[in-house]
Amino acid sequence: MKFPQTLCKPGAYVEPVPVGLLARLQYNSAGLLQKILIGLEGDTAVSDEDKKKLAKHVPPTISLQGGTTWVEGVFYSNDIPYAPGDVETELVSEYLANIDSLTFYAGHLTSNASSFVGSLNIRNWLNMAGFNVLSGFIVPVAMDDRTFDMLLSSGRYPFKMPYIAGYMVYEYEGTSFRYAPCHLSQAKVKSTDIHYDENGLLMSKITLYTNETFNLNYSDVVKFNIVPKSILLIDTSSGHAILDARGASATASISNVVECPACKKRYVIPGAGPAECDDPHCISHSYHDICKMLAEFELPEMSFERFNAVVASKDVWTVTDVFELPEYKGKEIHTTLSSLLRAIIPISVCANLDLIRRLVKECHGSPETLLYYANNPLRIETDLNIDGLQTQRLVAWLEDIYNISTIQDMLSIVQIEPEPLKVNGAPVLRNRVVAITGKFLCGPTDDVKAILEAYGACVVPEIKNSKVDYLVTGGLHDMMDGSLIHAAREFEVPVVDEVEFFTHHQITLDNLL
Repeated sequence: MKFPQTLCKPGAYVEPVPVGLLARLQYNSAGLLQKILIGLEGDTAVSDEDKKKLAKHVPPTISLQGGTTWVEGVFYSNDIPYAPGDVETELVSEYLANIDSLTFYAGHLTSNASSFVGSLNIRNWLNMAGFNVLSGFIVPVAMDDRTFDMLLSSGRYPFKMPYIAGYMVYEYEGTSFRYAPCHLSQAKVKSTDIHYDENGLLMSKITLYTNETFNLNYSDVVKFNIVPKSILLIDTSSGHAILDARGASATASISNVVECPACKKRYVIPGAGPAECDDPHCISHSYHDICKMLAEFELPEMSFERFNAVVASKDVWTVTDVFELPEYKGKEIHTTLSSLLRAIIPISVCANLDLIRRLVKECHGSPETLLYYANNPLRIETDLNIDGLQTQRLVAWLEDIYNISTIQDMLSIVQIEPEPLKVNGAPVLRNRVVAITGKFLCGPTDDVKAILEAYGACVVPEIKNSKVDYLVTGGLHDMMDGSLIHAAREFEVPVVDEVEFFTHHQITLDNLL
């Protein structure tokens, strides 16, 4: 357990107060118990009937007379885990319904009849008056969490519940006293509603009797067995971190096997950590993928509320089902093969856009060739010479038939356009006239033309005279134009292979991706 380092300075006397019903006992000038007030600062007294019952657990009279005396402390029970603070009226009633199991532990005293200074004097008087006194300790100079745990486990803190409601602090030399509450609150659950969030995590919407709502990971719901009428102990310093749950939870049990709200698959909730459907293809995992795809195609964004609605209505089971929705159906989508892959391949699989561009380039922009390698992903590294860690992730992704089906479906939905070639080359071919022929390693003829022009060349379709500087032939050595080669020889124009030409002018294939 962590000790709040900013609580006080070394030398202060500190009494950890357990989770319970904080109260002040008010004794009149005759030393008789007059009121039992809820809270350390409140003025709401329990009913006369409850006072009679609680009076069995505290001294009915004290020796101090001649003025009003207040004893501050906590009614505690190992069997009742309600949290401290401004307890709701309903919960006070439930708490007081278990009066017989309560014990009052006193920690502080103020009186108009006499003056008490310092923790030692106050604690001695409380002991002699017959009160159970909260255990405490002097804060050492080197107070760390390990030392704090040792102090609590040494028998000085004899409480079953491991939660601390706050600290009664006597500053150094006992010149002042204050109560420092921890960030704990209690709440009663009105209803729970299972759903998934934008990341596909299974959550439960918790509605309290105060009508406050918050979302809780469903694994915590199962772990703490949270059901309607459960009493929650909440660490408000960490959002709504649940520390414990009791009450109705003891009689109602939650199964750790749940049916996915989206795909209806049954799966086991883990003992800790996020809960999510263990089917990787469940649509509950796909909201961000759908948003990414729509953004890539410059289509209107889908809200999470809309996503929930179409999943609940069973209109969307897969990512591509989105294009059957009224807002997207019939829209013409013109895109490139690279853009299509960027739209459907998760960033976690391939964040390297150059890898996607290179894959498309090696497939010569052909959807049919891409589909071949998508269905035979292990050949991407051997046939196309594309390797690396991200390639391995991409290969693993393509080995899933579901993803191949997604690619095939998308190819039937969109219209594939040629890849735009963007080359920013140095003008190494300025004032050079170049003709080209054949099939090239770096892509289609139009791409080769764009590359050469980006480096300053003037690309001509034929050779009519000796003003042409080069005839560049494709490295695949196929589909050569014999008339161009004949004309080059006639006008003594150098015929240069693609690889030799690009190497000589320092135009590397890497620069062409």
